[in-house]
Amino acid sequence: MNLLDATVVQVAAPAVHADLGGSVSDIQWFSAAYTLPFAVLLITGGRLGDIAGRRRLFVLGVTAFAVASTACALAPTASLLIAFRAVQGAAAALIILQTIGLIKAATTRSPASVRSLR
Repeated sequence: MNLLDATVVQVAAPAVHADLGGSVSDIQWFSAAYTLPFAVLLITGGRLGDIAGRRRLFVLGVTAFAVASTACALAPTASLLIAFRAVQGAAAALIILQTIGLIKAATTRSPASVRSLR
């Protein structure tokens, strides 16, 4: 989902810019606004999953990502699109590491891994 989102935005960026307007630098921000919070929050998202529960954070991340994606689709200006892309990137940071942790816990049969699914 992460790679698909980045690819779609790169391909559609010129058309989106033509539709929403804004400065030329906004085209770069369409992607950077997603990538920066994603990269910054990866470690924090993983640690939060350890503390609050991977499944809970995964559901929260997917819900936030879906809401942010809808907001991106409905954004009336380039500035709002950039803001919603930042929220989308933060939500993606929650999703990625929880997915890896959930897969590891599901394939490992130790009591600690079973507890981590809760």
